[in-house]
Amino acid sequence: MNPLEYSVSRRGARWRWMNFIGLLWVALVVVAAPAKGQSFRVETIKFCYNKVSDISANCVPVEAPFQGLDRNKFAASNIYVLVSIACEDSALSFLKQTYTLPVIASFTRNGNRYEISKGILQDDWDSNGDALTNLYQTQGRFPWRTRFSIGISGTSSIELQIVDARKNVVYIGHEPARFLISFAN
Repeated sequence: MNPLEYSVSRRGARWRWMNFIGLLWVALVVVAAPAKGQSFRVETIKFCYNKVSDISANCVPVEAPFQGLDRNKFAASNIYVLVSIACEDSALSFLKQTYTLPVIASFTRNGNRYEISKGILQDDWDSNGDALTNLYQTQGRFPWRTRFSIGISGTSSIELQIVDARKNVVYIGHEPARFLISFAN
């Protein structure tokens, strides 16, 4: 091999190596970079025996542990859930960019996965955005309450988790918002 061929060959290998290192660096930065997102957390979650038709309705609470529950105590074969979330600075940024803040109840029932998307919708943001922004400016966060129900007929257990738009499980304090609910009958 003449010296010119060797030099070109080494430059090609060096170029490939530098490309590989560059791509590896980009991948590392993308994966390790903190995700910008919603930054909301669950403040409270209540499971209710009675039908809850709006977020201010009285809840007859199901007490923990949530295993071996009597299905007959639940109204209309549903478990009703009230969720209160706390939205912080990046939640407000997310809302200002997208006009929505998904709060997703992701659950498995009888081996099938379902999602109920709740949270702040565009109409909610359009009508309440100024008030929520003012609450954030005075308190450093703002609350949002929502509700949903899950049918329990013919179900032996439900695995429920509250997730954000990126499907990350959100937290209640220091614990993930994950629940296993099972029925004795």
